[in-house]
Parts: sequence; structure tokens; C-alpha cells
Amino acid sequence: MRIEIISKEVFTSFASKHFLKSFFQTTTYGDFANKGKYSSMYIGAYKDGKLVAASLILSKEISFKVKYGYAPRGFLIDYFNTELLTEFTKAIKGFFFIRGYAFIKINPEITYATIDYKNKTKQINKESEELISTLKSLGYNKLKNNLYYSYILPKYTPIIYLNEYQKKSNNLNDISKNGLNIKVGDLKDIDKFYTYLNTSYDKHTKDYYNVLYSEFSKTNSVDLLLIELNYSLYIKYLQKIYAEKQEENDKINTFFKQNPNDDELYHKKLESDKELNDINNSIALSNKRLELTNMEVVGSALIIKQDERATLLSFGTKEIEKDIYVKTFIINSLLDKYKSENFMFLDLYEIIGSLNDENIYSKKPDFKLEYNPSVYEYIGEFDLSISKTLHRILLTTNKLQKEFSRKVEIMD
Repeated sequence: MRIEIISKEVFTSFASKHFLKSFFQTTTYGDFANKGKYSSMYIGAYKDGKLVAASLILSKEISFKVKYGYAPRGFLIDYFNTELLTEFTKAIKGFFFIRGYAFIKINPEITYATIDYKNKTKQINKESEELISTLKSLGYNKLKNNLYYSYILPKYTPIIYLNEYQKKSNNLNDISKNGLNIKVGDLKDIDKFYTYLNTSYDKHTKDYYNVLYSEFSKTNSVDLLLIELNYSLYIKYLQKIYAEKQEENDKINTFFKQNPNDDELYHKKLESDKELNDINNSIALSNKRLELTNMEVVGSALIIKQDERATLLSFGTKEIEKDIYVKTFIINSLLDKYKSENFMFLDLYEIIGSLNDENIYSKKPDFKLEYNPSVYEYIGEFDLSISKTLHRILLTTNKLQKEFSRKVEIMD
């Protein structure tokens, strides 16, 4: 087997037909990476004159004359063909060793387990478990697992199968009555989009998203969607809700006057009074905003499209009244939009791997679980040592920890 640098055209032809294809393994993503800290190359593995594997490799010099490579979402190869994987790994090591690389990082989108958050269980794929052992035996160092957001790419991914999704147009229409509307944005709206991101775990810069949108828009494979709130409609909605809650509150107060010693009624009255007060405050606040503008962007989402898959790469919402349901509106809108456009999957991109009831970032279960997605745990992140000496030096001198902004540990 021989490894060669191949053209974009040859790579695209191979990658577009591969069962592990991903937008991370496209020339569009390679062009995007070239605008940042990486340089890109496309390599192909030939056996008996036939192209049997390929990959976009992103390269970076991390120390003086020491480089590492990164194959985002892994090499495009049949990992379960052990003979092929063994030959390919040997050839890759030789190809990159003479070019001064310390290691090549991969994070294949191969399912290790499916996770059932409701029952707090996971079903492990035995073949993938065996693959991990094979990779280790071939010199791929598996990084230690982390249940939270510290991988380069998500290890835990919730996916909704759109052909099984029942449209909720009526529900969307109900939500729209409170003043929410979705519209398509463009490059000039990246500033607004970035304003709403939760930067506690999304560490990308505004420039990152500017370049990402610019590159993927060239191939019409990105959507930037903005959620607008019409305050005039929203206030009418709140007033309607207030009237309904006031009627309930009057009934509760009448019952409480008749039963003043009923603790359950007392707490129900307090809760109802608070709810009314909250809605009244929302009306007052919205009236103040209406004096400034009738329409405001309150959320945004960036979606990457590839073939039958739409990936919600990132989204965010303005911290406003809880009864606007902006997050719900975003996801429901995406489900309807991409199903109508004949996509097969909506990839919600990332979720924590913990089966505990609480998310350490929001202190409550991840709302994505409300949509009953299929949640997949991938096999994880591996570093293929090209030069064990150089790789060990990078690990022991904290070069890798600084490079990836996290603790880097190899599993035993």
C-alpha cells in the first residue's frame, strides 16, 4: 500500500460516496481550516492501483519543527477491515514520519453505544468495543473519556430521524401567535448570531463563525436562521394569558376564603399570585421594549447541510421571559423546515454524556432530550503516535494541554 497526496477532485469523488462521509471531511472544511491555524492536505491510500482510503489532514506546527496532524471525524476507511486498517496505519506512519509529525489525531463517527437517558442505560456495540482494542494494538492512543464538553468534536450526539417525526405545524402556529417568527440571515448577521451563543462552553470566536459561514455559503451548505420577536403581538399574547390566569386566580382565592386553613390551597394561591405577578412584569418590560423597537432578534441558529443530514452546529437565545419558548420554537422550526426539504436527519450535534438528571451547565436535564432523539456515543478521540519520542515530549511538556485547552491524558 502507498500513501499519496491527492487532488481535491479525487478526494471529493471518494469522500462523497464513503459511508463515513461528514462535512468535516470535505474540501469546504479544508478551505475553512486553511483560513485559521491549520494547513490542509488530502491523502489517499492505494492498494493494487485502487483508492481504498482517503482523508483530509489538517496540519499545524506545535513546536519548533514538530507538527501534528488532525483528521476531523477520522480517516475515510473501513475500520472493521482489520487487514486493511493494519496496512493503512503502517503506511500512514511512514508517510508522516519523514515529514516530521509527532502524531495524527482522529475522532471517528463510529458508534460505540446508544444511550437511553430515560432508563439511564446504554447498549454497547461489541464490534466497536473490539475495534477500540484493535486501534490500541496498532498504536492509536485512546484519550481518556470525558462526559462533558471537552472534546474537539462531540462524542455524544442526539439525532432525530425526520421520516419518523410528525410535523407539529399546529403547535408552531400556536407559538407564533406570541410574536415569534423565523427568517433567513446572511453573513452580515453573524454578529447577531454570536451575541446569543453560550460562551461558557462554545469557545469559538466571532471570526471563526464569520469564516465558517463564508466558506460553506460558497457551496450553499449553511443556513443562518434568526428568530424575531414582534413585541406588539407578544404583549397581546401576554394579556390573553394574564386574563386566563386571572380567572384561575379568582377561583383559587374564592376557595381559599372558604378554607383558610387548607395548606395545599394556600401554597396554590401563592404560586398563582406569583405567576400573575411575573406575567404582569413581563407586560411592563415588553411595553418598555416596544417604545424602542417593535421587532427584536431573540435567537439564532447555524446549520450545516450535507446530503441528507442537517447539523445544528450552534445556536443561542436571548435571556428573556420563559414563556416565549424560543428554544422550542427553534427546534420545532428546524424539524419542519428540514423535513419539508427532504433531509433524513436533524443532528442536534452535542449533548452531555452523563446519565445523571442534571446538566452541570444548566442545572437541569438537557432540553434536547424532550424530542426523544436517538443518542449515540462515538468511540472517542485517538492519537496515532508517528514518533513516540516527539509525542511523549509534547505530552510531558504540556504542549498538548495548551494546544487543546484541556487536560490531555492517554488511557492505560
